[in-house]
Amino acid sequence: MESAPKSTITRTPTTTTTSAKPYSPAQAADTPSSDPSQPPTAVNDNGSNNPVVRPETGDLSGSRVRSSPGTGTGTGTGRKIERSCHLCHRRKVRCDKKLPCASCIRGGFQCYYPPVGQPVRRVRKTTIADVANRISDLEKSLVAGAVDQHHAAFRTPSAPGSVSDFASNHHHQQQQQHHHHHPASAPRSGIAPPPESHGKAAGDEVLVRKGTSTQYFDEVLISRVIEEEYDIQSVLSTPGSEPAPQAAPSPFNPMGILSAPDPKLHLADLLPPKSGAVELWRNYVDNIEVCNKVLHRPTAEILVYTAIDDPHNAPVEAMAIVFSVFFMSVIILEPATAQTLTGEDKTTSLHRFKTGLEQAFAKADFLEHPSVRLLEALAIYLAALRIHNPGRGLWTLNGLAIRAAQSIGLHRDGTKLGLTTFESEIRRRIWWHLLGRDGRAGEDYGIQNSTGFSLHAGVSYPSNLDDGDLYPEMRELPPPRPGWTQITLVLINIQSGRVWHRLAAMASSWAEKPTPESVRAQIVRELHDYAEGFLRNCKPVIPEQRQTMLVARFMIRKLDLVTRQQWLHLEHPEARESFATEENLQEALGILESGMSLASDELLRPYRWNMRAYPPYHMLLYVLWHLCVKPEGPSVDKAWRAVDEHSALIRQVSSGSGPAAKVTILNALRAKALAVRQRLAQQNEGDGEGAGDAGNDVEAAVNADKEAYPTPRAEDRPDADGQDPALYGIAGAEGMDWSSMMQDFPDWGTLMNEFQVDGLDFPNYLN
Repeated sequence: MESAPKSTITRTPTTTTTSAKPYSPAQAADTPSSDPSQPPTAVNDNGSNNPVVRPETGDLSGSRVRSSPGTGTGTGTGRKIERSCHLCHRRKVRCDKKLPCASCIRGGFQCYYPPVGQPVRRVRKTTIADVANRISDLEKSLVAGAVDQHHAAFRTPSAPGSVSDFASNHHHQQQQQHHHHHPASAPRSGIAPPPESHGKAAGDEVLVRKGTSTQYFDEVLISRVIEEEYDIQSVLSTPGSEPAPQAAPSPFNPMGILSAPDPKLHLADLLPPKSGAVELWRNYVDNIEVCNKVLHRPTAEILVYTAIDDPHNAPVEAMAIVFSVFFMSVIILEPATAQTLTGEDKTTSLHRFKTGLEQAFAKADFLEHPSVRLLEALAIYLAALRIHNPGRGLWTLNGLAIRAAQSIGLHRDGTKLGLTTFESEIRRRIWWHLLGRDGRAGEDYGIQNSTGFSLHAGVSYPSNLDDGDLYPEMRELPPPRPGWTQITLVLINIQSGRVWHRLAAMASSWAEKPTPESVRAQIVRELHDYAEGFLRNCKPVIPEQRQTMLVARFMIRKLDLVTRQQWLHLEHPEARESFATEENLQEALGILESGMSLASDELLRPYRWNMRAYPPYHMLLYVLWHLCVKPEGPSVDKAWRAVDEHSALIRQVSSGSGPAAKVTILNALRAKALAVRQRLAQQNEGDGEGAGDAGNDVEAAVNADKEAYPTPRAEDRPDADGQDPALYGIAGAEGMDWSSMMQDFPDWGTLMNEFQVDGLDFPNYLN
C-alpha cells in the first residue's frame, strides 16, 4: 500500500458513480469500503488535456468515472473522503479538489492525487489505562504458561569466577519443546502436571480441626507425619466444644497493623528521645541490615534523620520506616540497653513503636494507597515479629504485602514500565524479599504455596552492588561487583531457592521421566560454584562477610543432603530404612553443628537474633525420626545433645505466642523418641554391668525433659483412647509393644516422597 502524506482529512457527502471495471483483490487492500465492488479510479472533470495519473496504476488517462477527484469510495454511512492533490498538500495551499486543480493549471504542473482509500489515521496516544490492560493480559498469559511448565528448568546468571552457567539438561529441553508444540495441552510423558492436577496422595493433604477453626497442611514432609501418626493429630487438634484461645496483649501480635486511624494520636509523641533514636538507627544498620537487607541505606538514612529531627512535619512514609526500624532494633537489644535508649522498659517500648507503626499505616491508608516505602516498613516489621512469633498471622500479612506489591506493579520489572534505573533496582530488592519471606512462613505451618512460583515472572534479580553504587540520578547500573556486597547473600539465597524448585520439579515427574543422580549432583555443584564465585573473595575476619560465608555454605550443604536423600528414595523405594543410616545421621548432625557454630561465634554475636528467627526445623525433624526408628548407634548420644540444644532454641522462639505447627510436631516426635529410648534402656538393664548407668542417664534425661515439657493434667488431656501415652509423659510407656508400633511408623522415604518446596521458599527456607 502506498503511503499517503499526512494531511487534514475532510469528509463531505458526495455522489459516487460506480465503475464497470471488475473488482480486484489487490485494490481491496487499499480500499476499506463497505462496498468492495466500487474500486476507485481517476477522473478528469474539466476535460483539459493535462495528463492525469490514475492512483491505482500510475497510467496517464482521461477516463471519467466519478464526479470529483480525490474522493474515496463511500463508507457505510454514505460519506466520502476528499483529499488534496500532492502538490497542494506539499505547498500547504488550498486545493479545489478538481482534476487537474486550479493551482496545477496555473503553474503548469502535473496534477495527481494520492491513492484513494481510507487515509492513514494518526496513531492514538497510548494511555496509562492501555498500558495497564496490556500488562494485565500479559500477566494472565505468563501465569497460564507458568502453570503449564511450572517446573521447567532455568539458567542461573554466572557468578564471578564460576565455572559455567547452569547447564540445561535433557529434561529442560523436552519440557520446552513440549510447551512450544502443545502450549495448552494436558501434561504428557516427562512433564509434571500443574499444581492444580498434582494428584495428591491421601496423606499429602491434612485438615486438623482446632475447636471451631481448622488448620490445613499440604507440605508432604509434615502432612505424612500427621496422617500416619494419629497421636500427633491429637496434639494438634482440640475438642470441638473448646473455645478458641483469646489473643493476649502482646507486642508480637500482628493484628493491629490493620488499625483505624486515631485522630487524637500524634505520631511524634511516640518517638524516643533524639539521642536514643539515633542509637537505635545505628544498631539497625550495624546488626540487622546484614541479615535482613531491605532498605537502601543512603536514601533511607535521610528519611530517618528527617523524621527524628522534625517528626511533626515528616512524611507519614518516613514515620512508618522509623517505627519499623525502632521496633526491630529494640527487639534484639538486651532489656537494660533498651531501657537506657528509650527511657522505658523493653516491653513498653515495643508496644509504643508498634502503635506508632500501626497508626502510620492507618494514616497513609496503606490498603488503598500502598507504596514502596510502606512495603519496606512492613517487611522490616514482619521480619522483627518472626523472632518471637511464628504464628500464621505473619504468613497471612506477608501475603497481604505481596498483593499490595502487585497492585503497584512490583511483580513486573521497572525497566519495562518506564521507571528509572535506580527505582527499578530498589523495587527488585523489596519484591524478592517479600517472596522469600512468604516461602519461609509457609514452611512454618506445613503449607506449600503452589501458585506462588509464577509470581517471579518478569522481574530481574537484583545486581551484586553495594548501596553506595546506587543513587537516584543514575542512568544505568554499573557492572556487578566480583566480590562481597551487602546483597551477596540475598543473591545466593535466590539461586538456592531456584535450584530447590528445579530439583523438586524433576522429582515430581519421576514416574514419567526419571532423572539420574548425576544430573542432581551436577545441578548442586553448579550452585556451589555460583556461590563460591562470590565467597572466595570474602574475608572471614570481617563479621559481615563471615556471616555470609557460613550461612551460604550451610544452605547449600543442607540442600544437597535433603535432595540426595530424596533421589536415593526415588531410585530405591523398596528400601524402607535406606535413610536411617549412620552416614546420613552424621551429616545431619554436622549441619546442625554448623548452625550452632553460627550462634556461638563471638564475632557473629550481633547476628544471633537471626538464628533464633529461623531454626533448622527439617534437620531436627530428620534426627528425631532417626532416633525413633534406630534408637541405638554410635552417634545416638551426640544426636540427643543436638536435639536438646536445638529444642531449647525452639522453645525460646515459640514462647512469644505459642508453638507453630512444626514446633508441635517436633515436640511430639521428641516425646516418642524419649519413650523408645527409655523402653530400650529398661530392656538392657540386665544385659551388662554398664546397663545400669545407661538406664540412669536415660532416666535423668527423661526427668529433665519433663521439666521442659510438663505433662498435662488429666482433665486437660483430650480423650486418649487408642492414642500414644508417650505424648502425655513417659510413665505410660511401660508395657507398650514398640517393635510392632515402629512397623507403622513412617519411614523417611515415605516422608520425603514427592517432597517439594515451592520456588518461593527462599531466601530463608534453608537458614
